[in-house]
Amino acid sequence: MRIDSWHDVMNQTVVWEKRSGLDAYGDPVFLAPVDVRARVTSRNRVTRTVGGQEQVSTVTVYLGEVVGVSVLDRITLPSPFSPAQPQILEVRTIPDDDGNIHHEEIMT
Repeated sequence: MRIDSWHDVMNQTVVWEKRSGLDAYGDPVFLAPVDVRARVTSRNRVTRTVGGQEQVSTVTVYLGEVVGVSVLDRITLPSPFSPAQPQILEVRTIPDDDGNIHHEEIMT
């Protein structure tokens, strides 16, 4: 798929907040929210968490750009997806034909 076509299907926005650490109480602290062009789809599939457990992902987020999402970060999905801030179960980086990272997929 040409890059122009890829961006044409990114007609939604998710909010990404990179986790920066923990506060004095052990609660996560996040950097300022960033709007990221995306495509959000309902899709059930089995995925593995960082801990190796199998879980069912119900939403897949295709990001229109590479931002470096991790499973510790927080995303906010557009309406009508619920929950609005699901746990990130897995993040995949998808290469293009030349081996460069083309996009990221987030499973929640």
